[in-house]
Amino acid sequence: MRSTRLSVFALVLSLACGCASNKALTRHALGTPESGGLAVLRTVLNADYKASPMFDDLIRKMTLGELKLPQSASLSADVYRLGETRARGGTPFEGVITFPNLEPGTYVLRSLEQPREVIEHFRDWQVISNSKEYRLDGKDGAITFEVRAGQPVFIGTLELSVFYDTNVLDDAARIELDANQYRARFLRSRDDEIRAWDAFLRRAPDSPWAPILKERLEWLRAQATRVP
Repeated sequence: MRSTRLSVFALVLSLACGCASNKALTRHALGTPESGGLAVLRTVLNADYKASPMFDDLIRKMTLGELKLPQSASLSADVYRLGETRARGGTPFEGVITFPNLEPGTYVLRSLEQPREVIEHFRDWQVISNSKEYRLDGKDGAITFEVRAGQPVFIGTLELSVFYDTNVLDDAARIELDANQYRARFLRSRDDEIRAWDAFLRRAPDSPWAPILKERLEWLRAQATRVP
């Protein structure tokens, strides 16, 4: 009987710790309206690669199937308030990158970054994506957006189409992917914003941001139903 009670207590304690951990992560990712504005960026990474004859041979021999490629979740970003050099780092949350507790002002996003990471491991071989900074030059240039105190802003969706060259390092049992070619496209979509706020409310229905996000969603959906 005592062991059963201990097991139940351990389960309750584990669930309580899990809830506390989730609340801490949510608070870190979203901040609070009292602490500043909240900016959100959605990222999409469309990846493709060029295989070498040696690499094709490895896939056939090891029956790997399709190569795993870097995912959107691996991307990171910083934003800067105009006139300042201090970076505000983003936090991944529910498929987007959040920038919480921002002071009011105009902000700029100049690039996305992809860290060096192992994206696949099979037998003695590793597939590694090398680090890369994706500068937003060309016609899209830097992205600017306004932040207001206690208000959420959906920056938009930044879509990267990346083409990777493969480098097979036989002596190191390693395949490295180098993102030498890429194209960036920036979009602002009401549907993307609605999906982002819906995901936040599902994950954190009791967040201090919840009432403000609900009001924002009502306004967005009302706009969507208006006849052009």
